[in-house]
Amino acid sequence: MPKIYYPDNFKIEVVKHYKMHHSISATLEKYSIARSTLFKWKKKYEENHFFRVSKKPANTSHNAQAHLDKLNKIVAHPKN
Repeated sequence: MPKIYYPDNFKIEVVKHYKMHHSISATLEKYSIARSTLFKWKKKYEENHFFRVSKKPANTSHNAQAHLDKLNKIVAHPKN
């Protein structure tokens, strides 16, 4: 199974959700992550090991729109 990249802001959101008195199973189900992943992130959160801003592009809607435009062109004018 390929490794999945989760940005730090997502990890922090998951840990905060869990720490706000949500059950382990509810947190795992909501975010579709493994139990071991939650506790690894929780440990890092408590040790302040991932408080940095994600380096993903700020305008992801633009990137998504560009990709959608490209797919629409392919569908509209398929190569035979």
